[in-house]
Amino acid sequence: MTSRLALLAAFLLLAGSAQAQINPFNGHKGAPRLADSDVTLLDQTGQKLLGDTKPAKGASETWQNDATGAAGTVAYVGPTTRKVGTTKYACRRLRYEVTVKDSKTTRTARAAWCQQPDGTWQIN
Repeated sequence: MTSRLALLAAFLLLAGSAQAQINPFNGHKGAPRLADSDVTLLDQTGQKLLGDTKPAKGASETWQNDATGAAGTVAYVGPTTRKVGTTKYACRRLRYEVTVKDSKTTRTARAAWCQQPDGTWQIN
């Protein structure tokens, strides 16, 4: 449970809806510095995969912010489930890869998004 809490603490979740902006790299030492506009593009790209009713394993979407030089890919890793109390949630694992301007290093983070009863997705 502690590792799950640590993972959740590493994510920046600004709202509980599908419009939530996340930065899976927030809080990681040496993590890429993402501008707000980068985080918005990262989130919108992930939401495309969450909005697909049956994404193919390995399906991916790319994004690029010409204003900041940051770019990345969000890929669907596969389905999973999470149980919270007596409720079992259908979830999707996404992998985020980001490269910032003037960096030769690509950073990677993973997140499990679980669909809520109202149809929205939340990191779990």
